[in-house]
Amino acid sequence: MYFILHFPTAEFVKPEGTHPDYYIKWESLPYAEATWEDGSIIEKKWPKKIKEFQDREDSKRTPSKHCRVLKHRPKFVQVKSQPVYMGGDQVGYFIYIGAALICFTSHSFIGMCKMR
Repeated sequence: MYFILHFPTAEFVKPEGTHPDYYIKWESLPYAEATWEDGSIIEKKWPKKIKEFQDREDSKRTPSKHCRVLKHRPKFVQVKSQPVYMGGDQVGYFIYIGAALICFTSHSFIGMCKMR
């Protein structure tokens, strides 16, 4: 068992147990190294993390795992022109000015960037 719990990602309620088991993402380890741990130990050692997990699961603002949006993504539609809500043609100008400012303020790129 690892020592620093990052957060629980799932729970499994055992028919014969009083505490659910938790699937734990450990700090400094990738998700591939997450493990199932006994709920009684996790609840005793990290009650705040379990409370945060329960609040996240019960939240009405985050989509549940049964949400249709998570199972069926909308179709990709290629955008061929700049949307009006993004300022029409001015966005390209602002990107150009931003890139120019980055070039002039960065010492390593002064020789590479030239304004015309």
